[in-house]
Amino acid sequence: MVAAKVLKEFVTVLEPLGFVRTHRTHLVNRQHILCVTTGGNIIMRDASVAEISRRMKSGVMKVLKNAA
Repeated sequence: MVAAKVLKEFVTVLEPLGFVRTHRTHLVNRQHILCVTTGGNIIMRDASVAEISRRMKSGVMKVLKNAA
């Protein structure tokens, strides 16, 4: 899919549907997260890797713990 919008616009639409922004370049679906590494990365079910930024790490971890 090609879209001419900034990621922030997708965040407002997709966060209520179970997505979480982990980095300024990553928006991931919580249902497809396999695990979170100690190095601050998220491993997805399809073996792709999404970073968790240092600034967003505490918020992302709080959201993921509440979802479990």
